[in-house]
Amino acid sequence: MAGDHLPDVVDVSSPSWTVQAHAKLKEFGFARLRLTPTEASCARDFFAATDVLFNDYHAARQLEIPTDQFDDLDTRSGYVFGRNREMFELHCGCPSAAALEKITTTSGCRFLRCLWEYSDMCQKLCRKLLLELACGPDAACLRSLLYGAGRQQPTHLAELDASLFGDSLRSYRYGETYDKADGDIDAHFDMGLLSLIPKSSSSGLMIQPARGTNYVTIEDHMGQDDALIFGGMTLARLSAIPALKHGVFTCGRVRFSAPFFQRVALGRVLPSSRVSPQEEAGCFNRRLREATNDEMRSDGTIVLERRQREWTPPRRLRWSEMDKNKSRSRSVRRLWGQPEPGQGHGDKMERGNGLSGDGFYDVKMENSSAGYYGRVRGGAVSGCRGHCGVDGNRKDANFYQQSGWY
Repeated sequence: MAGDHLPDVVDVSSPSWTVQAHAKLKEFGFARLRLTPTEASCARDFFAATDVLFNDYHAARQLEIPTDQFDDLDTRSGYVFGRNREMFELHCGCPSAAALEKITTTSGCRFLRCLWEYSDMCQKLCRKLLLELACGPDAACLRSLLYGAGRQQPTHLAELDASLFGDSLRSYRYGETYDKADGDIDAHFDMGLLSLIPKSSSSGLMIQPARGTNYVTIEDHMGQDDALIFGGMTLARLSAIPALKHGVFTCGRVRFSAPFFQRVALGRVLPSSRVSPQEEAGCFNRRLREATNDEMRSDGTIVLERRQREWTPPRRLRWSEMDKNKSRSRSVRRLWGQPEPGQGHGDKMERGNGLSGDGFYDVKMENSSAGYYGRVRGGAVSGCRGHCGVDGNRKDANFYQQSGWY
């Protein structure tokens, strides 16, 4: 899709911006928004505060996700170190978010102030648009979720049930070595309702418009005050708005990005739709994480493919090569009995033949859908068979290397 065939930019200062954005989402799968000067300044301030925080080792360590919460992918909040990409993750309304106030450093306090301002801005825009989307003729399931049976449709944001949402936010800093040599962008669908992403500090976001086959580096066609908004898998199953497939390729440049994810609270029940049965949002999230990117469709369905178990001879781990004091890698903690971030439920790692005379461990990894063996060095898996999940949670060896697990 060439730049002259992209949808027009929608100015959020217009009283009818939600109606215009609704039409763009149905036709293209995304909409380009022109933020107000105040909103654009809020996003830039948040990027700057993120850079300062990530460069402040002590502040980042204070905000690091606690060890016992690291695997709580739907509720954790805090800093996550990665060799080629580091991030800060926030789950609004969770106890983990309230615990962030313990920070005492100057850079950390500034970051949290900018974080909450940015989160409030994104939340307001997404909820305004969601109210408009619920008015669509194909959004009966979405209306059932938002209002319930027999309730009058809200006309103001204050009338929406705030406990319905379990929004999250991530602030990324991509390193110069983030890109893969083969050009793979890890194309995926987001799992929630709406995703809002102001233009990053450097172009890198690539999208596949609805009914299209080619990817577009959309930020090359966005102004400094623009943002992209699009639907995720939950919205797709509740309405006629398709989920947008997208990924990132930074071209070897440092890149700051801060996507906001509007999601349904885990315990809320998603009504049955033309493509999915009634289930809790948390259950749907788990099914999405256990599926591969190729098994998900833009209409919110999951089409599981037949998977075959692959076997390779077990290799050995040299204990002396592990950095037992590197808490950020979680290497020692995750070796036996706990899944790595992004792995599906039912994954486990088992100790093999134990420590041998030459200082190696045999390691066997088993998964509920795919069995594999691999060599583990410092908490990473090389030569293993895996698959991808939503939101860029890779399960192959390249992800562990890119994320700095060893």
